[in-house]
Amino acid sequence: MLTIKGKPLYGLLHERLSLVFKNVIFLTSTSETDDAYCSLLEASGINFYRGNLESTLIRTYEYLSNKDIKSFYRVCGDSPFYPIDIVRNVEWIVKKRAYETQIITNVYPKRKWPKGWSIERIPTNLIKYAVEEGNTTIEDNEHLTPWLYSNSYKYNVHIISVKEPNINLNSIRLVIDTQDDYSAVKELPMYLIDPKEYLE
Repeated sequence: MLTIKGKPLYGLLHERLSLVFKNVIFLTSTSETDDAYCSLLEASGINFYRGNLESTLIRTYEYLSNKDIKSFYRVCGDSPFYPIDIVRNVEWIVKKRAYETQIITNVYPKRKWPKGWSIERIPTNLIKYAVEEGNTTIEDNEHLTPWLYSNSYKYNVHIISVKEPNINLNSIRLVIDTQDDYSAVKELPMYLIDPKEYLE
């Protein structure tokens, strides 16, 4: 299991998310290939849900079906440096402008933010609509958001833009998908790796 500063990546991500979210759930599959991973999560006291192997969309739908959750943030497991300060700003926007019922994103229609800093705040009712009435494709089911963005004309999308419109930060990688990514994190400043050490 890959670690950073002695912490497993899933633990680092959970710690970071717990600074801004009260309820953090890791969604994974019922495949036996995920058994070891789930054992690690359980041993660490991290809540998780196991669902559909083939469809991230349906897996999310299954989890949300019996929950009183109006909206949620989608965070990929390869993003241990998730931008919690940006999330705080998003929540401020939601409360001030009543954006509870629309998607808030910084990856649509074109990503300009670093990979690993994807913000996607998604209303639960849109997931339910996509599964129950959306006529989804294989690609839509494999991932969570393709159907939502391809059908964005049906609802409102609030886009988080980079302050300078001509700046594109998409070439910056703050994800850990490859060995090169893992080696590169050694060059990151400590506040990105463990932000709680820098909170007053």
